[in-house]
Amino acid sequence: MKVDTQEIRERLEAIMLATGEPLEAESVVEDARDPESPLHALFIWDDAKAAHEFRLVRAREIIRTVTVTLRAPAGATQQIVPVYVRDPETKSGYRELANVQTDKEQRRAVLAHEMRMFVGVTYRILRIAEALGEWKAIRAEMMAHVKAPMATEAKPAAQKAA
Repeated sequence: MKVDTQEIRERLEAIMLATGEPLEAESVVEDARDPESPLHALFIWDDAKAAHEFRLVRAREIIRTVTVTLRAPAGATQQIVPVYVRDPETKSGYRELANVQTDKEQRRAVLAHEMRMFVGVTYRILRIAEALGEWKAIRAEMMAHVKAPMATEAKPAAQKAA
């Protein structure tokens, strides 16, 4: 489905102006109910299919929230890590982190996926910061957050155990 981002942007702005409030998902859905709305085709209107899709989204959220705290040997930083990570082979499934540890190729694929996510979020933050005139301040803050865990000589518990 081809999406006209300009038309969508104009429609979202119109919704915001009509409500006089910040843009809310509820208002967008209400507008999209109208078959004439340019937003209509972007939604699943079959309630059974939409409910199933929502349950899949919720299931993914649940899977991502499960964590475990790794015991830290002396001198190591205690780590809270996800139990499940994206399966790099299926792109839709998840594998237990503990099972990925034993296969170097899978470890690298999982880390490459996580890095792509990190880079995507980082670029988004930097673009927003630039648009708001806060690029230098946010970049410095981000660098401080990245450098802090890397500045110590102590390796995280996960690395010591490997």
